[in-house]
Amino acid sequence: MKKWSNFLIIILGLGLLGVGIVFRDEPVLFWVLSSNAIVLFIMLGVMNVLFKNQAIQVRRLENRLLTKDKQIRQKKEIESHILYYHSIGVILLEDDDTIIYANKIVNDLFGMTLQGKQLQPIHPKLYEGIKLHPETRPVVSINAQQFEVAYIPNRKTVYLSPVTERELLRQKTMDETPFIGYFQFDQIEETLDALDRQERNALINEMLGAIEQWAEPFQFQVVTLNERITMVMGYRKELKKAMDEEFSFLKDLARIGQEKELILTVSGGLALASIPFDELSSIADQAMDTAITRGGDQIVVNEEGETLKYYGGNPQIHEKRTRIAARIHAQKLARLMDQVEEVYIAPHQHADTDAIGASVGIYKMAEAMQKKVKILLDVYDVTESVRKILVLMEQDSALKDVFIAPHEAVTGSHQDALLILVDHHSEGQLLSTGLIQTFQRYAIIDHHRLLDDALINAQFMYLEPYASSTSELVVEMLKVFQPSAGLTPLEATIMLSGIIVDTNNFLYRTGSRTYEAAGLLRSYGADSLKINNILREPAGVVQLKAKYVASAEVFLGRYSVVTIPNQEIIDRTMLAKIADDQLKISHIEASFTIGRLNDKIIGISARSVDRFNVQDMMEKLGGGGHLNNAATQIEAAHVKDVKATLIGALDAFDEEGEKMKVILLKDVKNKGRKDEVIEVAAGYGNYLVSSKLAKPANDENIEALKAKQAQQKADEVKELADAKAFKKSIDFRAIKLPVKVGESGKLFAKVNTKMIADAFKDQHDITLDKRKIQLAEKIESLGTYKVEIKLHKDVTATFEVMVTEE
Repeated sequence: MKKWSNFLIIILGLGLLGVGIVFRDEPVLFWVLSSNAIVLFIMLGVMNVLFKNQAIQVRRLENRLLTKDKQIRQKKEIESHILYYHSIGVILLEDDDTIIYANKIVNDLFGMTLQGKQLQPIHPKLYEGIKLHPETRPVVSINAQQFEVAYIPNRKTVYLSPVTERELLRQKTMDETPFIGYFQFDQIEETLDALDRQERNALINEMLGAIEQWAEPFQFQVVTLNERITMVMGYRKELKKAMDEEFSFLKDLARIGQEKELILTVSGGLALASIPFDELSSIADQAMDTAITRGGDQIVVNEEGETLKYYGGNPQIHEKRTRIAARIHAQKLARLMDQVEEVYIAPHQHADTDAIGASVGIYKMAEAMQKKVKILLDVYDVTESVRKILVLMEQDSALKDVFIAPHEAVTGSHQDALLILVDHHSEGQLLSTGLIQTFQRYAIIDHHRLLDDALINAQFMYLEPYASSTSELVVEMLKVFQPSAGLTPLEATIMLSGIIVDTNNFLYRTGSRTYEAAGLLRSYGADSLKINNILREPAGVVQLKAKYVASAEVFLGRYSVVTIPNQEIIDRTMLAKIADDQLKISHIEASFTIGRLNDKIIGISARSVDRFNVQDMMEKLGGGGHLNNAATQIEAAHVKDVKATLIGALDAFDEEGEKMKVILLKDVKNKGRKDEVIEVAAGYGNYLVSSKLAKPANDENIEALKAKQAQQKADEVKELADAKAFKKSIDFRAIKLPVKVGESGKLFAKVNTKMIADAFKDQHDITLDKRKIQLAEKIESLGTYKVEIKLHKDVTATFEVMVTEE
């Protein structure tokens, strides 16, 4: 077509030119015909050029299409290659989770065609991973192979990526995580004091031998630091086996102790993490302190990313102590008293019957040794029961002058005196802050667990958390004390009242030793009628307790909780009494009273009977105590928040009953975070909903949650994109930082992140958040340093800082 057009134009042009020549004698006609012919020839040239360019463009477009088609085919071949040779499984789901497509990899993996089948019964773990945690990439096991699961909810698509080798490597890395542990023999000094040198050495060797023999199969390194503390090192894989066996050497030490009629227990702390050894050692020390605080005779394991694990710590009171302990401590106290002329005895603030009873018992010991002895007491800061005891003591000629005010003891010199603290061992419980500074020598006798602010420089400490009361400990010491110290009926009555109060009339923390101590006091003439009168309460107290107990709420059928109104301030004693009275309610296993102690602190007093361990419960909430008697203090704005925390902890203990799913509206401690779907006991779930901490996980609420999460996901994508864009403006830049330098070449001051951020702003007009700047090393000298700034959890920018002399 193009050739015919050119031919016709040429013929027409030549024709016009020929006619022009024929009429050359007519100038006008000649030039018209000639110019038209020339125009035709010019048009012919332009058309040929245009046609040629168009052909070139067409050929180029065709080539691009061919190249794109080739690339698409190559991409499909590569994707097919990856899916086949790297075993990427693909599953497509319907809205009801029926499998509408599974590629050959998946079908071969499961050994059947999955199309048309429900996913949940085929592989519950895979189904749970994509339904409960779609935002994560869980790893599941399928036919002994490990696969990482990626789920695209809006496309209902599941991808299975093989990670068997990666998981094996990860497991190997975990197995080779190092640990450090410290084992400390509890009260070893007191035990060894009763032995001669040969017996002492033989016992130490036997105890250390038990640990070394236990460690040998696990290939642990054992280093004896001294006769009291042993260090152990090794790796996680073998430690897990030792944990499964619950540190069997604890039983070996108990057997050795039983054979020799000695107290042989161990407090241990182990730390397991991939961190520097000095940090690991510090964490192991803290774990051992935790074991000691819980009463010793147990091992605490702190593994990175895990909750603390406890081993040992038998709660049975009579199994924790032997009679030799009372004899050893009585002898040691007698030797200490023998070195002084005066003895001062100090109960704790707001003294109760146990503190006064123990003080009276120690008073009798000092008196038997013919020492000048006084009991320190603030008579205006005591319980109602103690006020009644003071009236009885005023009527007794032997006891009416035993008390002096704390400020009287603080004045003057006491170089030749001994202070004995009873029923407490911390600075915060002292009658007077100046007591420890006044007395150069002091001793401690207490039945409470070791506290964080414990006094550490006592010349003598008898701390036995498994005794019912301090009065019980003192009665046992009195029995073997030399010279013998007898009790009058009134003194025995006072001491027995202390035991009765601390055991809630022998309801909890009561072992055979408790009854033996009570029996001994009865033999001295302790009067049950007087004790009853001492412990009777004023009508106002009884009415107040009845009022609050009447408001008790019962959760899950066996837990009773009383909540004191947020605006009311209540003391710890009343909290405990209300908790005690709740246990009188039928079928109640544990009781809790929540009340405000002051403007900032809310307290929980907990009591239990039977199998429920309130000590464990309160420790999880930051407190502590004993198996059936514990408490905690929480800094909170409102009692309802503390109540919610407690109810959540109670639900964790409850393993029975109907379950329900809820969506959390706020973070709930030990349960989940805001917007998380959790399954809890129905009773607790209803409590969360009624307290506006959660809403039911019905279809409507689930859809609303999905829409919210989708928006959050979009926001996260935008944040990531912004961070990546910001990274481009920072990466590979450099700043100069002039600093003052001393004669030795050292900087006058270390370079900090604020200085770097300010310099970056000055030199590049870009504002950096100093809190996100990370220094790989301290900048203490001139030179060039690489600095990173964390812009996003997945985005880090890098630049250089050139530190120069100013």
